[in-house]
Amino acid sequence: MQTKEEQLKKAEEDMKFYKLELLNRENNYNKVFGAHPVVGMIDPLESRKPKSTKGKAKENAVTKGKGV
Repeated sequence: MQTKEEQLKKAEEDMKFYKLELLNRENNYNKVFGAHPVVGMIDPLESRKPKSTKGKAKENAVTKGKGV
C-alpha cells in the first residue's frame, strides 16, 4: 500500500512538472513567433498573375518620399 502511495505522489509531481514544461514551451514559442500568428493560404496560381500592380505601388511610395 505504501509503495502505491509513493508511486501516486511521484506521478502527481511528474504531472506538475510536465504541465509547467508545456506552459514554458508555449510561452517561449509565442515570444519567438508572436502571440497571434497570422495564418493565411498559399495561392499556387499567384505566380501566374501579373505583378505590375505590386510594382507600381512600390514606385508610388518611393516617389512620395515614404520609402519602402
